[in-house]
Amino acid sequence: MSEPIHIRPARPDDREFLVGVAPRFVEFGPPPWRDGEQMTGILVRNLERVLAARPPGTEMLIAEDAAGTRLGFIFLEPQTDYFTELRHGHISDIAVSKEGEGRGVGRALMEAAEAWALAQGFGHLTLNVFSRNGNARGFYERMGYGEDTVRLYKPLGESSRNRTAPARE
Repeated sequence: MSEPIHIRPARPDDREFLVGVAPRFVEFGPPPWRDGEQMTGILVRNLERVLAARPPGTEMLIAEDAAGTRLGFIFLEPQTDYFTELRHGHISDIAVSKEGEGRGVGRALMEAAEAWALAQGFGHLTLNVFSRNGNARGFYERMGYGEDTVRLYKPLGESSRNRTAPARE
């Protein structure tokens, strides 16, 4: 029997954990036109913004074991479907620490996301995953997620590689 995983809202004192787990987003090997260090830096900046601002309608959750060790997080936000114009829940970010792997942390976070979405009155959840991240894709498929649209990307010359994206407002 696996140990219980406790899910709670994120707090400002979770910052160090979030910064520490952010590099997990690029461990799978992002596409060659993406700079892993830049991706991690932008992710950290956005997580810090969410912790500080607590945007309305969003939720950031932390997974812990019985001893209070942080093992993962998930950031949830509402979005509007382009084709139906229906509001739905979106998993913007999810990560499990190395210590949390194989302990049911990802599943607990995904189940918490579903509970959050239902409580908001949303009929579905979406998420994005890099096509090369086979482990994550397999996990999401086992959780009942399937492909909807596929986003294709074409870098246009060397100047487009690793260009810093504008900051989110």
